[in-house]
Amino acid sequence: PATILDLAGLSATHGSGRSLRPMWQGGGTARPVFAEAIGRGSEALAACWDGALKYIRRDTSSGRHEWLFDLASDPGEQRDLTANRKADLARLRALYDAHAATAAQVAKTLGAGDEALTEEDLARLRSLGYVQ
Repeated sequence: PATILDLAGLSATHGSGRSLRPMWQGGGTARPVFAEAIGRGSEALAACWDGALKYIRRDTSSGRHEWLFDLASDPGEQRDLTANRKADLARLRALYDAHAATAAQVAKTLGAGDEALTEEDLARLRSLGYVQ
C-alpha cells in the first residue's frame, strides 16, 4: 500500500510500510521480508528473511518449532543453525514478532475482523483444496 500511495503522490496513514520506489530507483536499502501461511491441520507457519538469513516458525498443537538457515552457504536449507547462532535466531524472531504486532495493530485500526465463513464459503474453499 505504501508504494501505491507514494506513486499516487499521497502519504501513508496506516501501518509502518515504506514505499518500494527507492528500491527500483537504486537508492533503497535492504529490509526484512515476512511471510505467513496456514499449513496442514491449521498450523500457523511464518518466515522472516533478513539478508541471507531465513527464520521459519511453525506453531503446532505440540508447541512452537523454529529453524534458522543461512541461504548464502545453504540455499537448500539443509543445515538448521538454531543451536549454533542463538543471537541471529533471537534477532530474526524479534523482527518477526515486531512485524506481527504491527500487523495486528493495523488490523485493529482498520477494523479488520474475523468474520465467520458461511457453509457456502467453506464448500467453495474445500472444492479448491484450501480447506479439508
